Amino acid sequence: MSFRSALLPDMPLQSSGPLARLQDIHLPEPIGWWPPAPGWWLLTVLVVVALTFTIICIVRKHRNNLYRRQALAELEYLYRSNKSHPAIFSHQLLALIRRTTIAAYPAAQLAPLPTRELLEAISDDENGTGFSCELRQQIDMLAYRKAPEYPASFSDDIYQATRQWLKRHRRSSQEASPC
Repeated sequence: MSFRSALLPDMPLQSSGPLARLQDIHLPEPIGWWPPAPGWWLLTVLVVVALTFTIICIVRKHRNNLYRRQALAELEYLYRSNKSHPAIFSHQLLALIRRTTIAAYPAAQLAPLPTRELLEAISDDENGTGFSCELRQQIDMLAYRKAPEYPASFSDDIYQATRQWLKRHRRSSQEASPC
């Protein structure tokens, strides 16, 4: 007697019962990645809107500061070429400051002001940037004398003050962009 016949003596090898009619398990199709759920569509739209807004703000800021970059480049050129000639340097620097105020504060009409008033106006901003009272007096007195005697560090002082003002001044609120 075999092992199989010992365990199942009366069972035929082929069964015709209800178990014989069962079919194998059919698994559902795997879930595809397309189309995404509505939440993913919403997230995609929000990311695209945020990226668009960020890019627009960056481009506006870059454009709004073009005058500042150009003024800083011109300041460096003037300083390198004329720092040993304080009279020429101060006159060219005042012209640069007037052009910059036209770009930075178009509604304020600062450029036509006399030198002292112009320097006071741009020094009295909320950031504390600009020209010291002593430097403003030196510029005002020395710029229009026939044979002025400039202090030894005049070119360096006026260069540093102008550079600091160009880097840190803020445009008036009506000219500023919303970004």
